[in-house]
Amino acid sequence: MKIITTLLLTFCIWTNTHAQEIQYADTARISDILSKDFSCAGQDLTEVFKSAITPTWEKAAVISGLTVGTIALIQWDDDFRLSAQKGVSSDLNTASRAVKFYGEKYVVVGISGGLYLSGLAFKNDDVRTAGRLTLEALVVSGVIGGSLKVIIGRSRPRIHEGPRKFNFWEWDNARQSLPSGHTTNAFTVSAVLAEQIDTWWARVGLYSLAAATSYSRVYDDEHWTSDIFLGAAIGYLSGKTIVEINRDHKSQEIINSLKDRVLLYPVSDGIGVTVKF
Repeated sequence: MKIITTLLLTFCIWTNTHAQEIQYADTARISDILSKDFSCAGQDLTEVFKSAITPTWEKAAVISGLTVGTIALIQWDDDFRLSAQKGVSSDLNTASRAVKFYGEKYVVVGISGGLYLSGLAFKNDDVRTAGRLTLEALVVSGVIGGSLKVIIGRSRPRIHEGPRKFNFWEWDNARQSLPSGHTTNAFTVSAVLAEQIDTWWARVGLYSLAAATSYSRVYDDEHWTSDIFLGAAIGYLSGKTIVEINRDHKSQEIINSLKDRVLLYPVSDGIGVTVKF
């Protein structure tokens, strides 16, 4: 996994260096694309965070459900931890180290950056958009998850303070267990890519990888089960929200384009239509 990650990041750097040489002779075109994507990202993120502070019954229900679910799981955190620790083996240690990397910050940023730069270099709008949306979703889930970590200040299982030790406004990483950052990252990436690829095998593969990453955090004694539950929910919802907002914007762009191209006017026996091509 380390080798794959290194190759991915190397490819990102290579693409960034040679993209213009390989595909684009017109620097202005690249500049226009970057400017448009930056504007779209700003629009998406602004809409997400504006929406977040606008209260609705649907949001209240989601937040309440996640809160109740997290609190309920806390009651069994010790049992789940003991069960995971009983299964420790050298093979599982190796597997845990491998899947853990899917949730690392540099890996998920490398994935989003690699997709974006690849799409830019090879003129593939779908791949470039997937990279942009993944990065946007990571910003959203990172802000939410990172803030909760500090505010809640829950002690990690490895420091043996129990599953009900909350310190609040804690900056020490050992007491920033809830939610799981690796899980949040993994489910954020999987949610966006699953929606963009939109096939059953992509969904099964991506979410299975995210789930394995989540389990590795409990297995490694870095997180409680309730931590990964909340992290998975934040990642999934962040990814889905960004994708849905992007789809709404694309639909609106199509409608606006049709408005500019279609002209309706009255005629003696009805309505005339002129379409500009």
